[in-house]
Amino acid sequence: MILEIQIKKNIIKLALKERKNILDEMSWEIDHNLSQNLLVNIDKFLKKNKISVSKLEKTKLQSDIAENFTTFRIVKAVADTINFSIKNKK
Repeated sequence: MILEIQIKKNIIKLALKERKNILDEMSWEIDHNLSQNLLVNIDKFLKKNKISVSKLEKTKLQSDIAENFTTFRIVKAVADTINFSIKNKK
């Protein structure tokens, strides 16, 4: 299973995918507290789908904003951290 995090303009979208099928999606508007909300929303999303991080294959990031924006950097850091924890559990 793959957790995909998408950044499009001012929207963050989480998608849980298995192969090419989208199992569930969640999105919210980006405000000035993304660093506080992102992990909480990922946790809620995974709990809603009864999935733990250890069950994920990887996390993907898709973005239509430049890499030098703080929003991108926050999301990338979270995605990289999840991927690191997945690798180290195997």
